[in-house]
Amino acid sequence: MKFFQTIFRSRRWLLLVAAVYFLPVSLFALDFTIRVFDPQTGKNIPDVQIVILEIKAKFVTDENGLARATVPAPGYYTFRTIVPGGELVQPRLQIVSAGQQITILTKEAPPEPQRQV
Repeated sequence: MKFFQTIFRSRRWLLLVAAVYFLPVSLFALDFTIRVFDPQTGKNIPDVQIVILEIKAKFVTDENGLARATVPAPGYYTFRTIVPGGELVQPRLQIVSAGQQITILTKEAPPEPQRQV
């Protein structure tokens, strides 16, 4: 019994518990970049609102059409994307690793011209 009283009074025990509690979140959180791209104009789009539904987090693209985001773990996430004109796209994309860049297309890419043979 004296052993347990010593452990629970020790500050080391408190630090150990805190480390075990907070460590998994910091180990698996993934920072990545979101790029919002309009394939018809060939440009990134600034001021786009992006909500990752599973974690209820909101991001806005900068003047270069990029946003930095963090998710708690690898997996598939739904990106509710609202472009400045009010158009909504909602792709479900996979985040695999930290440093990854995902691209959200605002429209379908124009068809490639057929080559003359």
